[in-house]
Amino acid sequence: MTLDTNPAPVFDFDAAVSAARRDYPLETSRVTFIDLAAPDAGQQLKNWLRRASPAFIQSFAEKGDTPEAALYHAAEKFLLKNGLAEVDYATGNILVAASSKPSSKYLGSTATQAQQAAYVFAHELGHAVTRNGFTRDWRGTHESGTASLRGTPTHEKAQAEMAADVFAILRCLSQQTITVEQAREVSLRRALKPPGVHTTSPALDAAINNLGHAQFSPAGVQAMAEKIAKHHAPAPGEIEELSQRLSWLRTVQKEPQAGPEMTKKLKGVFDKIRHRAPRSAGLPDSIVVLRRLTPQEWLENVAEVFNRSPKNSLAAIVTAKILASTPRLQKPGKAQTAAYKKLNRRKP
Repeated sequence: MTLDTNPAPVFDFDAAVSAARRDYPLETSRVTFIDLAAPDAGQQLKNWLRRASPAFIQSFAEKGDTPEAALYHAAEKFLLKNGLAEVDYATGNILVAASSKPSSKYLGSTATQAQQAAYVFAHELGHAVTRNGFTRDWRGTHESGTASLRGTPTHEKAQAEMAADVFAILRCLSQQTITVEQAREVSLRRALKPPGVHTTSPALDAAINNLGHAQFSPAGVQAMAEKIAKHHAPAPGEIEELSQRLSWLRTVQKEPQAGPEMTKKLKGVFDKIRHRAPRSAGLPDSIVVLRRLTPQEWLENVAEVFNRSPKNSLAAIVTAKILASTPRLQKPGKAQTAAYKKLNRRKP
C-alpha cells in the first residue's frame, strides 16, 4: 500500500477566523465563530444561545416549548446547516457558524471541499461584515433592540443574501481560494434554485463582470458588496412574480409535448400560485385561460411575458441563465422553437 503524498487540502477554520478579525476588527468584535464540523459544535451553539435574548430564542420555539426546549431546537436546526449567520439585536451578539466540511457543492462538483468551505465561511462572514448583510428585523429582534413584531419581507432578505454572496465571491477571489469559473458556477446554481431569498445571480453577475475594477482590499470588498447588493436588490413582490413565471416555464420545459395532460398540469400550477401572485391580474387573458392553450402556445405566451420585463430585471437575468443551461429538445415543435428564440433574442 502506498501513502497519498498529496492529500486533499483541508480548510483551516481557525486561520480563516484570524484573518477575518484582522481585516474587520470592528465588525467582528461581537462575533462568535463556530466550526459546525467541530466535535463540540452543539455545545458551543447552546452556550451562545444561552446569552441570547428571550425574543431571539422565541423565534425558534415550537408549540408548547419552554425557553430551554426552544434553545435546544435552535441548536439542532443550526447543526443541520452548512453555514449560518445570526444577529440578536437585543444583545448585540452575532454568530457566524460554518462547517469546515460542508456537504453542498456551491462551487460545482470539481471544487475541493476546502474551496467549498472557504466560500461558505466567507458568505456567512459577509452577513456580519456588510452593512446590509442583516435586515432591520432579524429573528424576533429589531435593530433598535426591541422585540420585532413583523416578519422580514422577502425582498429585504434577498438584499442581505446578495451582500453576503458578493462579499464571499470577492473575498475568496482576493484570497485566491476559488477561481472565476467557480464564482460563475455559484451564480448559475443560485439561478437554478427555486426563486427565493437566495436568488442572488444579478448581483453576482455584476460583481464578476466588474472584476477588472474591483478593489480587493478588505475595505474595497466590503464596499463593493454593499453597493452591488443595494443596486440589484429586488423590488417588493418581484421574487414572488419571478417564482410564478418560472413555475410556468419549468413545467413546459419538462414535458413540452404532453398534450391534454400538460394542459391539466398547467392548470394545476396556475391554481396553486394564483392566490400568491400579487400581479397575476395584469397577465394576458390567453395565459389566464389555460384550457385554450396547447403546450406550444403556452410557451409562446410565457416568452411574451418575459419579453415585457426590463432587460436587467431579476426575471430577465434568471430566465436567461436557466435557458442557457437547459438542453434543447432534439425535435422541438415550430412554436416551441420560436418561443425559445424570443426568450434568447431580447432587445437592448
